[in-house]
Amino acid sequence: MKSQQFFSCSTFSCFIAAMAISVFTFVSCSDMEDVGPTPGHNEVSADWNEPTPDPEAAIDVINSIGDTVLTVDEACMKCHEGGNGWTSEKNYYVKGYVQRKDDKYADGVLTYGNGTFYLSSQKERKGDLFTFEAYQVYGYNRLPIDEEDEVQEGDFVILSCKLTNYNGTFETTGQGAGYIYWSTNEKAIQRGAFLDNIEVQEGEYSVTDIVELFKVNRDNKTPYTVRGGVTAVSKIDFLNTGIATFTISDGKTEMVCNEFMNGADQDKFVNSRQVKLGDIVTVVGTRTVLDGKPAMKGYLQSTTNTDEGMVDPIEDITVVDAINIANSLRPRTPSERAYNIRGVFRGTIDSDDSVNNSKLIFSIFNNGEEDVKSQPKFKAYNVMYVGMRSWASTDPMMEEGDTIVVTTQIQLYKGSAGEIPESCDGAYISQHIKPTSTEETTEETEE
Repeated sequence: MKSQQFFSCSTFSCFIAAMAISVFTFVSCSDMEDVGPTPGHNEVSADWNEPTPDPEAAIDVINSIGDTVLTVDEACMKCHEGGNGWTSEKNYYVKGYVQRKDDKYADGVLTYGNGTFYLSSQKERKGDLFTFEAYQVYGYNRLPIDEEDEVQEGDFVILSCKLTNYNGTFETTGQGAGYIYWSTNEKAIQRGAFLDNIEVQEGEYSVTDIVELFKVNRDNKTPYTVRGGVTAVSKIDFLNTGIATFTISDGKTEMVCNEFMNGADQDKFVNSRQVKLGDIVTVVGTRTVLDGKPAMKGYLQSTTNTDEGMVDPIEDITVVDAINIANSLRPRTPSERAYNIRGVFRGTIDSDDSVNNSKLIFSIFNNGEEDVKSQPKFKAYNVMYVGMRSWASTDPMMEEGDTIVVTTQIQLYKGSAGEIPESCDGAYISQHIKPTSTEETTEETEE
């Protein structure tokens, strides 16, 4: 990350030292030539501290926030005063114009739903001096940024974020901790607008209110009714347990609904469409804790989702088909449907992990004839064996040349090793066929 420093003539005394033999002559800032920013230095002329006026459309929004709205220069000053490694204890709002997007902006949006770009107090300012880095920020109402054009050069943006000085770079804290509070980019606003007008009925809690209650009341038995909008879906295990884990928000606070069932009768979710981003839901559940944060465990009581809850047929496909499907998906986004992927096991289970979760990690290949290195392969990650919840007490007896059918949704995992077509949560081996036998071990689906 680029190193950057900040000095303001209005706050600090600055000087230019010139040595003539052993005599130093000091020059005040007001005597400096008006040359604008110099690459690698921080001396600037007074006009470079003159911000472009805020757009008219932003005035009411800024006034409603109050005095915690900082200009880019003010945000940079706080980071400078904090010193290297400093992070603000509280959130601030930072307003400015998008000067440019980071070279890896598109990749961040595509892979993680967050974007990195640079704000300036001046709309037409060029160069990297006196910019504030919006580092890995989410979109409006804390939703992931879905498309690249939700942030464009010239947009006026208000960020909600903590400030940090990362080795001299003044920026937001990363990994989606900061987000776009408001923007002149209409597309950025539209995607999260469903959270703006959620009406909480009598007897219901907003997401913010229930989270605050859970922080002080550790009662894990009393059920509460909460209304919010779905901002993320972690998983819908429609192949096995029928549970769904998703995040709801009211635009201010988020909370995870962990391992929820469908309805008061504890029905299973039977496809991946029954909980989607943008749904307005009412959930009923009790307090729990997930990753150190208040969460709920219970059931989905009502939703604006109109899916009829039909079970999708599971199509039989090859490893090559599975790879093609994975490559058509956004990274880390599961396919809507599940598939029976048929391939050949070529030896060596990567990790049996039997002590922790009793699941297998291995690869299946397109066939058993060609050289392994040149063959298309699909990674079966954390799969159960033949429909069992655990194989810790069962030897899978997988040998080179066995035909394996993995039933799973498909995703394109993107990590340090590159893009890998692989299975999703809930995957299991539905068939295991020995090359010397015509008999098949087939999983019997639970009703």
